[in-house]
Amino acid sequence: MLRRDSMKVVFVGHTSNGKSTVINSMLGQKVLPMGIGHTTSCFCSVTGTDEEPYIILGHEPKAKNSNSIRLNRVQRSDSPPSPPPEKRMAIDNVKTVANALCPESDHDAYQFVRVFWDKRKCNLLGDGVLFVDTPGLDIDENYDNWIDKFCMDADVFVLVANGESTIKHTEMNFFTKVAEKLSRPNVFILFNRWDGSDMEDDVTPVQEQHKDRVRSFFKKELQQDANIIDKRVFFVSGKEVLTHRTKPDKSVVKESNPSPMGRYNEFERFEHEFEQCISLSAIQTKFEGHVVRGSDIVVKLSEWVKRVTYTVKLQRRECVSRLAVRKKQIEALDNQKEASVRRCEQIISAMTRDISDMFDKELKTVLDHNLARIVKRFDYAIFRPHNMVSYKKRLYEYLCTELLMELEQVCTETLNKRYTEAIRDMEEEMSSMVSSGLNSGLGVSNMSLQSQARLNEESRAGNGESSSSGYEQQQATTSSNGYSGTNSALNLSERDSATRHENEATLAAPPGVVRVLEGVFTTEVMSGFNEDIDFYFSLGWRSIGPRLLGYSTFRAVDSLFMGSGPQAGGAANGHAAPSGVGLSSTEMTVGGVAVIVPLVSQLTMSSIITCATLSFTVLSKPSVWKAVGVATGAYTLLYTVEFMTYTNSARERRLKQQVIDYAYDKFLSNASYSTSNVAQHYKVGARIVLDDLKCQINEHKSTMFKEKGILEKAMQTLAKLVNGGDSVVAHSDEIVKAFEEYSQRFIADV
Repeated sequence: MLRRDSMKVVFVGHTSNGKSTVINSMLGQKVLPMGIGHTTSCFCSVTGTDEEPYIILGHEPKAKNSNSIRLNRVQRSDSPPSPPPEKRMAIDNVKTVANALCPESDHDAYQFVRVFWDKRKCNLLGDGVLFVDTPGLDIDENYDNWIDKFCMDADVFVLVANGESTIKHTEMNFFTKVAEKLSRPNVFILFNRWDGSDMEDDVTPVQEQHKDRVRSFFKKELQQDANIIDKRVFFVSGKEVLTHRTKPDKSVVKESNPSPMGRYNEFERFEHEFEQCISLSAIQTKFEGHVVRGSDIVVKLSEWVKRVTYTVKLQRRECVSRLAVRKKQIEALDNQKEASVRRCEQIISAMTRDISDMFDKELKTVLDHNLARIVKRFDYAIFRPHNMVSYKKRLYEYLCTELLMELEQVCTETLNKRYTEAIRDMEEEMSSMVSSGLNSGLGVSNMSLQSQARLNEESRAGNGESSSSGYEQQQATTSSNGYSGTNSALNLSERDSATRHENEATLAAPPGVVRVLEGVFTTEVMSGFNEDIDFYFSLGWRSIGPRLLGYSTFRAVDSLFMGSGPQAGGAANGHAAPSGVGLSSTEMTVGGVAVIVPLVSQLTMSSIITCATLSFTVLSKPSVWKAVGVATGAYTLLYTVEFMTYTNSARERRLKQQVIDYAYDKFLSNASYSTSNVAQHYKVGARIVLDDLKCQINEHKSTMFKEKGILEKAMQTLAKLVNGGDSVVAHSDEIVKAFEEYSQRFIADV
């Protein structure tokens, strides 16, 4: 980065102060144009070469291997365009192209004439020193252009001042601007034309005056040590030196002439000091800025890396904390899952028992209070006994439909409320396991609603119905209650009453509960019913017999003597036979004999004679026959009235009563089966919801495992960043230390 191929020395000063003369004196020959007045019209550089001397016109070229030196150079927008390819010219042409007094010169102050001079004639050129001659500072006061274009890579500045006057503000202002852009510029000051002091008696006060002004200038403007002026300020005469070196025979520099000889020695001392310190001065001028700038960059970079590393360490600490929390959550989830599932199973079992009890109670209530009302409310055209089959079919269908509607109205709210409570309890039980995890709760999820839709489809499929609308209906319910796929989890602990009420309406019951009852309350239940709507006199044997003998004994005796079928006398008072009393004719005959034989065996001969005697005595009285006649007439009249009033309406009423009695017993006997089906259906629905809740828990667990893996990878990345940051900081400290050692070794002592 700091490689160089030359050391640049810029000579500045006012017009006619002798800048070109001093350079020619150092070259040992008159190369650059010089004379009275404004002579140098452009910038000229003198570089050593092993070839014959020549010049090249153009603009300042870029030096080889000096990337870092040219970093701060600015291309001016007002710079002339690039010249055509370089063309060498004879060395004598420099006196015309760079001479302001020559009419052939274009007088472009920013033109750069590159002079290549034999390095064997000047030791400094052989050491890689490049001289730059400049126009007078009073010609163009736009110092920024000068500095940016020609002075940014200068190692040493040589100010050629007029010894007959003093350093002017123009010259000091120039170096003030140089000091703003370069770190402690290395300046040599030559008070030229000091040969004019030969007429003075004592020049020491003048020299001290010049030195005091230079000392103040070094200290205040250049921020440099004023004690070095003895090695930076010289009182010379460039013209005398040039004459002595080019024309020794005409030189006034002789040992017999002390003043010119002293000035010549002063010039040689300048060259010696210049040659001795130019390398160190170049290092101090150029390298110190790079060292300071590089050290600042490294320090700032180190501070920035420290801040970044500190932030990364905080993030890593937070990542470690989050990873520990996530591991504890996963462990707690594993420990609590089985216990929560067992509690959910207990909730389902309790719900099943409660639903069984509630449905059984509601079913008996409906049968006790609504069965008779439903049957009596049935009205199907005009009752005709010959249309009995069609009438009973319509009656059975109406009865089952109305019973289902009654059960749905009575049971739905109660059973569904209990079902919803169980679902809520399970969801709250499951959500408690993840309340401190990623999601605050499982809530009433769309998955639960889809579970109910699936249950609805299964129920429909089990009943042979189409299930295409099951999920659509459930999705419609979901949309109407404000659920969507994005709202798949609600916080159970923060639900308000309105949301809870809405969710209860949504989770009212598993679809298809009524259809489960449809499989029980069917017309097939009434398939064993045999009606008996024949006329039976209220005082006849079929009406009084059951009261006297009991229904079973009456049926047996009646079948023995009357030859009736199983239902022959079963509805004398409009009541059907009790369930389970359907006996065959043979069984009834045997039963009748078994009943009569014990009765006859108890009668003795004396009892028979006594009964016959009493009967003869009573019947022999005329008043008895009158009473018998009146009773017979009344009996006949009553029979006639009852027979005449036993119309189709009476037959229909008797049929409905028989249906009520039969259906009550039949439905009541099937109550346990119905209750079991309903409870099982709710249990299946609750288990589907439980399965979905377990799936959600597994999804949460999977998500937590993924986050755990992400956190572990993040920790590895952060650890690498921390190690890299610490390495950069350590390396930065080493670089800063190297800069300090370099500064102490090569710069501080200059």
